[in-house]
Formats: sequence, structure tokens, C-alpha cells
Amino acid sequence: MIIRIFVFGIFLLFTLPVFAQSSLEEAYKSYLLGDWSNSLFEGLEIERNSSNPQIFYLLGMNYLKLEDFPRARDYFRKVIKNFPQSELYESSFIKLGDAYFLEGNFDKATLTYNYVLKNFSSTQFKPLIYLRLAQSYAKQGLWRKEKEYIGKIKREYPESVEKKYAEILEKRGFFFTIQVGAFSHKKNALRVVKRLKKRYPVYLVKERFGDLLLYKVRVGKFKERKRAEDIASSLIDKGYPARIYP
Repeated sequence: MIIRIFVFGIFLLFTLPVFAQSSLEEAYKSYLLGDWSNSLFEGLEIERNSSNPQIFYLLGMNYLKLEDFPRARDYFRKVIKNFPQSELYESSFIKLGDAYFLEGNFDKATLTYNYVLKNFSSTQFKPLIYLRLAQSYAKQGLWRKEKEYIGKIKREYPESVEKKYAEILEKRGFFFTIQVGAFSHKKNALRVVKRLKKRYPVYLVKERFGDLLLYKVRVGKFKERKRAEDIASSLIDKGYPARIYP
């Protein structure tokens, strides 16, 4: 029985015994609907009777969504170790990098993404990897490297989805900033600005998401992450939900 499923732009084509078809389809359906706990449970049940890269990959994706990054990496490594001929081999390396990135281990994330660029000739995932590298370098405050990969996306893949996200990174600027609130009503944002402006370099950013216009209150433009962390810590102590960007 051949099953074809589209997940995050990746076309999965694989053959399973008839008895496994329904369970696997249900597991993928749960995943696509955002029911990751149920998808994980269904995937683990299938794993008992069938060992194949699609099951391991699905389990890795569910653990990634559930923020269990070590277990996510375990399953992506199973694909990498046991199925080097699989269609999911290269994308498992990318997801391995994503698990490091989401966990905040940007050094290992960049090492993994660069490994893929060096060792795979396929250009299918290059714009995505360039974007991940730009994001990873931004998180580390390596602004020159971030600019380098934003430039690669814009030059080499001007029609890609990733170009839009690269332009968002570029528009945001090459610095760390601290967001302390996002408001749909400007007067509420200005109230926070007024409270903070005597002690902090506070400013307002307007961002539109469809029909929704948000007023975001941010503090500072720092080249060094340590300085941003110190200011964010002082804001948290004062009761503000401070978060460092990027």
C-alpha cells in the first residue's frame, strides 16, 4: 500500500503493510491538526510493529513541537544512522539543527546547518538553511554573518518564501532589543512608554498582521547580548514580561 502525504513542503512517499495504513494516516492527521500528543501516542504504537524512517521522523517532529528537544534529536538521528538512502535523510539533519536552535544551542545549530550545506549537493533546502543560519547568527549577535546569509537568500532565491522572512530580519535591524508588551490599542502602549522613558531608551513599533495592527513597546538597540540580558533582567524584576529579540 503506497501512502502519499505532504508535510511542511516535504513530499513523503512510502510503502507500508495494509494493517499500518490507517494508523499512520491518523497519526499524520493528528500532527497536521496540531494534536501533537495524540500523534505522538499513535506514532509510538506504530513503532512497536514497524521500523521505518517515516515513523521515526514523525516522532521527531512531534517531540520537536512538544519542546522535548533531546528526544526529538534521538529520532532524527535514528533516520540519519539507519536510513541514509531515505528521502528524509537530509531533512532529518535540518530538523536536528532546528532542535538545537529551538533549545537555544546556537553553536550546534550553526554547525549542523553548515554540515548540510557542505555535504549535500541538493539545492532543494538551501534557501531554508540560509534562513536558519541567518536566524542563528542573529541570536548570537554575529551581525555580519546574518547579513551574509540574508544577502544569499535575496540574490540566489528572489522568488522564495524565505526571501520574505529574510526581509523581515533585515527590516528589524542588526541589534538586540527587548520587547515589554504588544497592544492592539495605542493608548495602552503609550502608557507603558510613559512609565519607562525616564529610565530606559524605550520606543514604539507598529506591526500589522492581516487586519490586526499591534503597537509593540521595545527597549534599547544593543550590539551585545549581555547588555540586553542585563536590562531585560531589571525589567522582569519590575514586573514587565521582557523578551529579547531576535
